[in-house]
Amino acid sequence: MNFNLLMLCVTIYSFAYALELNSNTLAEALFWNKIEYFGISCIPAFFLLFVLRYTHNDAWLGNKTIPLFFVIPAITLVMHWNTSQHGLFYRNVHLEPMVGLSVLVFERGFFYWLHIVYINIALLAGFIILFFSYRESQGYFRRQLKMLFLGVALPWIVFIFYIAGIGPKGIDLNPFGFMLMGLVIGYGLFFQQFLEITPVAFSAIFRNMREGVIIFDAGKRITGFNPALTQYFPFIKEQWIGVSAANLPVILNPLKNLLENPAIDEIEFPCELNSGRKYFHAAISLLFDNRSRPQGYAIILFDITARKEAEEKLEESEKRLAQLNVTKDRILSVIAHDLRNPFNQVIGFSEVLLAQAGKYSEEKTREILGYIHVTSLKASQLLENLLQWVGAQTGRFSFVPEPVDINILLKENIAMLGGAAAGKNIRLVYSSGEQGIVFADRNMLEVIIRNLLSNALKFTGSGGMIETGCSSDDDGITVYVKDTGTGISQEQAERLFTQPLNETTKGTMGEKGSGMGLALCKEFVEQHHGRIWVESIPGKGSTFFFWLPKR
Repeated sequence: MNFNLLMLCVTIYSFAYALELNSNTLAEALFWNKIEYFGISCIPAFFLLFVLRYTHNDAWLGNKTIPLFFVIPAITLVMHWNTSQHGLFYRNVHLEPMVGLSVLVFERGFFYWLHIVYINIALLAGFIILFFSYRESQGYFRRQLKMLFLGVALPWIVFIFYIAGIGPKGIDLNPFGFMLMGLVIGYGLFFQQFLEITPVAFSAIFRNMREGVIIFDAGKRITGFNPALTQYFPFIKEQWIGVSAANLPVILNPLKNLLENPAIDEIEFPCELNSGRKYFHAAISLLFDNRSRPQGYAIILFDITARKEAEEKLEESEKRLAQLNVTKDRILSVIAHDLRNPFNQVIGFSEVLLAQAGKYSEEKTREILGYIHVTSLKASQLLENLLQWVGAQTGRFSFVPEPVDINILLKENIAMLGGAAAGKNIRLVYSSGEQGIVFADRNMLEVIIRNLLSNALKFTGSGGMIETGCSSDDDGITVYVKDTGTGISQEQAERLFTQPLNETTKGTMGEKGSGMGLALCKEFVEQHHGRIWVESIPGKGSTFFFWLPKR
């Protein structure tokens, strides 16, 4: 609307000036000169309003502020129309023929120069506003503003020539300058369509988008990006404008792939940033001008980290559920086979005692009771391992680290298993070594040591030896349990800590296990951020090691 009113004023000014030049009398020329000022006096005001509206700096414009733009135009119009009475605008006005035209010649008064100052201030203010708008705009909209700069510069340049006396003497060139401005802006209005969405309107949308946007020209050079993109990637700076996509850092390689592969129009990718791992969905679109010619590319990036994390949690939950189902099946398998056998033996021996009560000698009775006792101990140990293993699998086993002396635990467990070792004629040896203080869960360490010693007893024959001890380094403690038992092959050693439950080997005296002991050791060692391994030679024995950090 303001542009239309501006051009209406330019038209009035130009049309009236043309008639003034073709006047035959002074009175006729003065009449058209007065009509000119209906247009020329308002041109600065409508020009400023047009620029303010176009650049969206018009929030403060309203019924009280807009009339202020027309105070000086109104004064100019009144003083011009009455200049014959006071001479403050024109004086000594007369008509001179020139190149077949009638030119008004006059001396300029104070209000004429006030009007000139107002025009210059308006043009300068408009240029300043457009300049700041140009700085805030990017890519295509900067080209729009360049055209607008050209349009508004033309009347200013012509005006300077007119005031400086450059050009045909006596001829006012300003109407021609304003008409040229109208043609340039009109071209942009009807052919470039840059008034349909102004640079600042675009900038407001561009800057307030939550998604990151990066614009490339047809040569795949960066022409702009919005603040959201710099929030995603803080290393992107204003200096990147003009940088080729080929020079983007490795972390943004997925964007290069979008630009270089027409078959791909969207992609999801992770990024390791200072703020942590982020996931993005990037989609590319071609940019066209009003004649449907490709002008560049726009890539929009969506932060999908929350969605990806939710998907990962769901996937982890599904894996956990599957693991719990496997755990349940293993528990049922252990209960069905390993626990049932000792209970059946206890029941069988007790039934024999009940049936033959008073018939067996004291020695025979004590022998049967010994079997019942040993079998009950095995069942109890198996049940204890089962409960601890289930606790580790389900995350219910409490983890309470504290300073623990491993040497004391080794001595206590050797004493506890001394009877079982004596029963197989095996010598248990504790090698007193370095100080073995670690920050660990005492109960878990007892389970690890007890299972490793029990495993060594199981596979060491009569007359063998089991040695245990520890050594220290700067970062942690290494505990070892060495036996002279049957040993295992390299293939068995590689899958020893991961084999399924019930996939066990009988001991030297036919001892059976559940397969949970070593799996439990691995669980507890890894919970301490340690590691466990075995070195073995078939027929000569095995040495089990586990390392725990001191802190």
